[in-house]
Amino acid sequence: MKKSILVFGAAILVLASCEKKTETTIENKDTTVVVTPPTEEVEAPAEDTTKTSVEVGKEGVNVDTKNTDVEVKDGKAAVEVKK
Repeated sequence: MKKSILVFGAAILVLASCEKKTETTIENKDTTVVVTPPTEEVEAPAEDTTKTSVEVGKEGVNVDTKNTDVEVKDGKAAVEVKK
């Protein structure tokens, strides 16, 4: 009788230890690495040595250079040549 109680107790311990086991899972988390290229430095515009200017407005476009003056207004162009 003592042997059966010991075997029964051992069986209960085995069952209890099996029930407490939990399955552990490891989740793989994907990480995304975003690499941005270095920004290019913008060079300062060269100084205008031709004395050229361009103006764009609601009325039209006006281009002045050293030798010419061009004005576009209402679909018509006026060109003046300077000497």
